[in-house]
Amino acid sequence: MLYSDSPINANSYDRCYNNLQMAESVYAQTFKEYDKDNSGFIDKAELGALLKTLFAKSGLNLDESATAYYLQKFDTSQDGKISLQEFVVVM
Repeated sequence: MLYSDSPINANSYDRCYNNLQMAESVYAQTFKEYDKDNSGFIDKAELGALLKTLFAKSGLNLDESATAYYLQKFDTSQDGKISLQEFVVVM
């Protein structure tokens, strides 16, 4: 059950917090893997490489318009690149 009337105990909170921290760590590692120039951002070319890998694993092809579309969707600051914070939110 997703919702419950019982209060969250410290053990449940700690487990949830630890899982969140682990997920953020995995996302940060993935981000660094695709931030090829170590700028602290994923630019359009780097995002294209990331998406190409993901799409290929799904048996799909990626074109330039898809990369532009996802950059626009993920880049909430509209600076033409994706920060780690933006990346984590998307994940």
